[in-house]
Amino acid sequence: MAVPTTEIFLRSPYWITQNEGEDTGGVHQVSVISVDEVSLYENEYFFIYLNGVRHTIETKTTLLDQVSAINEYISNLPDYTTFVDILDRVFVTAVFSGVQEETYFESASSTGLDLIISTPTAGVTPTNDNALGKVLCDLRVWTGDITDEPSYSNIKLRSTALNGTTSIDIAEFARDYVEVTYNGGSASDAVFISYELTIFNEFSDTPHLKDRVYLTGLDGYSLFQDEINYRTYQNVMMSDTSVTAYCGSNMKIPVLTKYLTGYKLRRYVGPAGKFENMTTYHEVTGLVAPTSTDEIVRYISSTYQGTAADLITFQFSQGPDEEVSIDYAPLTKYGVSRMWFVNRFGCQQEIHFLGRSDVSLTGKAKNYKRNLLVNGGYNNQRHQTHILNKNGKMSIELNTGWRNQEENDTIIEMTMSEQIWLTLDSETVGQSFSAKSQVEYTIPVNLQSEDTKLMTRLNDKLINYTFKFEAAFDLLNNVR
Repeated sequence: MAVPTTEIFLRSPYWITQNEGEDTGGVHQVSVISVDEVSLYENEYFFIYLNGVRHTIETKTTLLDQVSAINEYISNLPDYTTFVDILDRVFVTAVFSGVQEETYFESASSTGLDLIISTPTAGVTPTNDNALGKVLCDLRVWTGDITDEPSYSNIKLRSTALNGTTSIDIAEFARDYVEVTYNGGSASDAVFISYELTIFNEFSDTPHLKDRVYLTGLDGYSLFQDEINYRTYQNVMMSDTSVTAYCGSNMKIPVLTKYLTGYKLRRYVGPAGKFENMTTYHEVTGLVAPTSTDEIVRYISSTYQGTAADLITFQFSQGPDEEVSIDYAPLTKYGVSRMWFVNRFGCQQEIHFLGRSDVSLTGKAKNYKRNLLVNGGYNNQRHQTHILNKNGKMSIELNTGWRNQEENDTIIEMTMSEQIWLTLDSETVGQSFSAKSQVEYTIPVNLQSEDTKLMTRLNDKLINYTFKFEAAFDLLNNVR
């Protein structure tokens, strides 16, 4: 079984659309052409292509006569009967008594009639009615190897056609099977998806089965401007191709492995900024297409044997090379503050915060007033107002430090992310939040800053963002 050929982003709508006349098992209504200006189709030469050979249909003065000529020509062909109806639109429909090669019509004019008759599916008996009734969708979602596809569908969907068309959104159903968990960029979070459509005509109970379609699913999203069924054609799963990191640190870059054949780690050996002063010090070749969901996304390290790359060049069997450049900044007195978040491609992406960090603690509790009287007296060292179920949450305010304007897309995607994790120095937050033996530790957080003003070099000169995060858990363990 082949590896799925399409990547989809599950948080966005992914519509399966079935149209009347599209492999429904009946008459093949091939095209519906508006003829608001009938004169465009009069006095035109029309051609019919059979097995790659063009035959001329004589021109007629009126549209009615032209349609009749097309009818007459096709009716004389073996295994074909055809009728063309004229209302406010032109319907070209053909009934086949056998399986034929693709046949189509075109006009001699660029504004003329352009009609296509598709080859019917072998073994399907045509009828005189092509009205689409309903569509059943068998949806399968799984992880592991591509060969581990479930024998039976996980989800069964049904949609009734309206005016010859129906659509089914499978995104939210498939998303239930994707859970992105923090792993520091060591594994992919993807699923395999397949769907199979069973199509019924409105006036027939005879099902028509379409070929199974395979997809790869990631928990990302498209934008409103991207419209339905958006597919990215890039393979590096980051919107920005320039990132900032601590000097000498290792970053992990998410890359789709479907077409990835290799990559190069490159660094400057002379003045930075001049391509001729760059050399390749580590190269990987011979990578092959993945066969399991664990390999769909690969996180490529930016360092090798302690040497950090200034530029990573990724090579693909299809499409151009893609590059990610890394600008390094010195580690500040505020220590390490790194973030992982799920970006728009459904991959974990890393951000290094270079500026000041502040930690605060917010407590919460319920109070009640209790009775202190015992045998007509009370102990004035006891709490009359008593605290019940006290707990707290940690908040961290971080500054990005000076950034490039080219990283604004990353900032946008971080603010839109539903899952964020922070890696902090133990000394920064106090050892009460982590084991004393830990130098760093990672916690899940939620972004508290709802509004973010995007900065530019033109308006703001120097670009520095401040964000406030809240720990996604209570300080005191109350898991039951």
